Amino acid sequence: MNEIDLYRDERPDAAPYDPGTKAMARDRLAAAGRGRTARRRGPYLMVAAGGLALAAAVTVVQALPATPPPPPAQSAQPAQSARAARTTEPALTLMSAAEVLDRAAQAVDEELTPRDDQYVVVRSQTMYGSYALGKKEERWLYRSKRTIWLRARQPEQGPYGVLRIEMLEPRAFPGWPIPRKAFAEAAAGPELRALVDCDGGTIPERLRTDYVSLKRLPADAEGMRAHLYAQEGEPDDADRAAFQRAGGLLRETYLPPAQRKALYQAVATIPGVSVTGTAEDAAGRTGVSVGREYGGQRDELIFDRESFALLGERSVVTDAGRAGAPEGSLLASTAQLEVSVSDTAPEPDEPPCGAKG
Repeated sequence: MNEIDLYRDERPDAAPYDPGTKAMARDRLAAAGRGRTARRRGPYLMVAAGGLALAAAVTVVQALPATPPPPPAQSAQPAQSARAARTTEPALTLMSAAEVLDRAAQAVDEELTPRDDQYVVVRSQTMYGSYALGKKEERWLYRSKRTIWLRARQPEQGPYGVLRIEMLEPRAFPGWPIPRKAFAEAAAGPELRALVDCDGGTIPERLRTDYVSLKRLPADAEGMRAHLYAQEGEPDDADRAAFQRAGGLLRETYLPPAQRKALYQAVATIPGVSVTGTAEDAAGRTGVSVGREYGGQRDELIFDRESFALLGERSVVTDAGRAGAPEGSLLASTAQLEVSVSDTAPEPDEPPCGAKG
């Protein structure tokens, strides 16, 4: 379990943790899985598991072996010409992680330019592991549809956004039955929650994910790499922490084109990052992924095979003994479906921090 969930269950009336606070908490955990901003129902203790730091929190299954390219189709062209064609157009599964990330960087061209008083709106679909700890331990994979409205410039105090979350039908955690409480949660209907720091703290500048702050990040690969490695304390694995930090800058945010290009180029320099031939996001879209293994599982970023746009993330078990699930099991998955700009955000179902009126 993690400290975010402990705090949430002790104070069920408190608003969800914001992405920055969650990022700081993850940095302090030696072998942490990623938590969710979503507040879970019920008296039992819930823990969001997985290697994805998905900002509302985003895990990978074991990196499955890359699918070998199919044999070339028979044709009337000479063998020498066929070999030349295969040389000029190599199969995508044979690309390196650096090549995939370079293509992703070069493909970045669209740009949203929200005003400070507008909202960046991100629609996504997610799946994470949950644990109920008590007299009887229970595990399952909870799924949700999420829409988040984030102020382009986060205020010093007060609400900085709204989250709409709709729970979907749960799935079984490998080797565990789905408990009844998981189905009840999925049937409860969507909620609109205010995003606010109810403790009055200030998110460190390097952890802010509002558009104005992201636009101030380095726009070159070297500077961005330094930013990814600028972690608090001494991470148990600095390379892993840097890769997870990169995911946090892409998840439920809008990273401007210059910074996104620099981020992809910086991720390509992280030791241990490699490519997987085929991966599927939470919405069922397939692509090519790059990722890194740690603690018996592999966290990945998934890109479209043609446009190289980011599709989402996933986490897969690579070592059954260390991860507590069969090798190849999918433990977490996300899909970024749409990013847009809005002048307004919906009103939350309840006032933030238990305020009245």
